[in-house]
Parts: sequence; C-alpha cells; structure tokens
Amino acid sequence: MPIYKFLIHTRTNDPRIKSYLTAVQMLGIQPLHSLIVQDLYFIEGQLSQEELQQLALKLLCDPVTQTASWIELPSALPNPEDDSVILEVALRPGVTDPVAEQIVRSAHELNLDGVHRAATGQRFVLCFDGSVDPLSASKSLAKSLLANSIIQRWVIGGITPAFPQDAASSGTVEILPLRNRSHDQLLDLSKARRAALDLTEMQAIQAYFEQEGCDPSDVEFETIAQTWSEHCVHKTFKARIDIRGSNSEYPSSNIESIDSLIRTYLKSATDKINAPWVISAFVDNAGIMDFDDESEI
Repeated sequence: MPIYKFLIHTRTNDPRIKSYLTAVQMLGIQPLHSLIVQDLYFIEGQLSQEELQQLALKLLCDPVTQTASWIELPSALPNPEDDSVILEVALRPGVTDPVAEQIVRSAHELNLDGVHRAATGQRFVLCFDGSVDPLSASKSLAKSLLANSIIQRWVIGGITPAFPQDAASSGTVEILPLRNRSHDQLLDLSKARRAALDLTEMQAIQAYFEQEGCDPSDVEFETIAQTWSEHCVHKTFKARIDIRGSNSEYPSSNIESIDSLIRTYLKSATDKINAPWVISAFVDNAGIMDFDDESEI
C-alpha cells in the first residue's frame, strides 16, 4: 500500500525555533547558526492527488500560517543547502502515537476512507557556522536536545515511519518460572518483560507465588506490573522518603521522613484551600471542577 510523507512548514516565525536556539546556547553548542523545524506526517493508504490535497489542507496544516508538501515514498524530498544537515525524529515502534490515531479517525470523518494508518515525526534542518563537523555536531544535538532516546529514534536524512501493528491473541498462556529465580534472574525477567519493577518488588511478587505454590501466568505478571507502575500507583509520590540535609531545615544529624508526597503536600494543600469549585480531587481516576451552572470538567 502506498505511503505518503507530508512536510509541514510554518510561514511565519515559528516559536519553536527560538526555544531550541535558546536551549542550544544553554547547552554551550555555539556553532549552530540556524535551524528550521518542520512537522512530518506519514500516511499509508490508497489516495488520489485530490484526496491528498484535501488531507493536507483540511487536517494536517493550517493553510493560513503553514504550507504543506508531500511525496510518495521511497522518493526523497529535495535537500537544503550543502552546509545544512537534515535530521528526522520519530517515535520508536510500539510507542503510542495519539496524534496519528486521531489523523486516521478524522480522515474517515472527512470521507477520506483510503487512509489506513498514520505516523508522526519532526524534521530539523540544521545549519552550522563551519567551525565544526556538521554531522558530528548534529548527532550530538540529537542526543542532547532534539530527541528523547527513551521513546524516540532519529536519523540523519529521511526516517522510515513505524506504523502501529495490528495484534491478535496467540491463544497461548505462558507460565513464568518465578519461584526459583536468583536476584539477578528476577531483575533480568523484569527487564525482559519491560515491567520496570525493582528487586524489592520482584521479591515481593516471588514471595507471594511461593506462598501460593505456583508460578504466575504472563497475564498475571503483566497485570501486577501495570498496576504497580509509576503511572498507575505513583510509586515515587506515595513512597516514604528519608531526607538527610545540611541546611537549617534538615540538619545532617537528623533524618526527616515524609510519608507520601501526595498526601503530605499536594492533597493536604488542596484540602486546606478547599476551593468551592473543586467538586472532587484525589479520588478515583480524575478530578472534577465546576465550570458553570450546567457543566463540570
């Protein structure tokens, strides 16, 4: 199925450029002379040129402040000047791309049913002053500023899009041998399953299943990892924290303990303020605020 690469360029002053240049100066990367930031959209689908134009003008750009161009891959967009470097950034495979999901949904609402899948990214055109190797400087800039290596990948030149893959159940239940693992093996399992659980947590899970006299299934283990994650249970904010300091508030000879940053500071401050328009806070999955006489958020 054809894949189209859309390049969105801002006609007016792009505020992102000033922000990036300021960050570059703070990082001490002085040789960068200028940069251009452009949004990338990759669309997979059977689309006519008229439909591609409608997609660009109605969904992917604001025609008042932006311009759009597109090509069908694997063709390449024209390169900038010889002293510039093109660096493209996109999400790693498996990382959720909510913008891409909305592009597909919105395209179908526009009756552009030929849109099958989408992916997003950014394109940087970097121009250096000639005192450094532009390729080496671009790679350093990508690692330190332009890409988050945890969730993003980058290349010099054109990047290959990673579309979400449809997944189906294999019907197979995997049993994870947890009870007889050593400390190193427990950590290896956590890493292999991307559970983000430390040794203490893995040992707690191991002790439970030793008590139960069985090993967990893959679904059981993934459920524990998910519900014990930073995102769901806020392990750091709810943890007991011991503070050792040298200032007057926390003398080095004493240890100040905080039992849950959420309860001690965030929730207690909210409770103390007791704003009448806060209907519910720190309960269930989201707060509720009064917006007007009829609506709540």
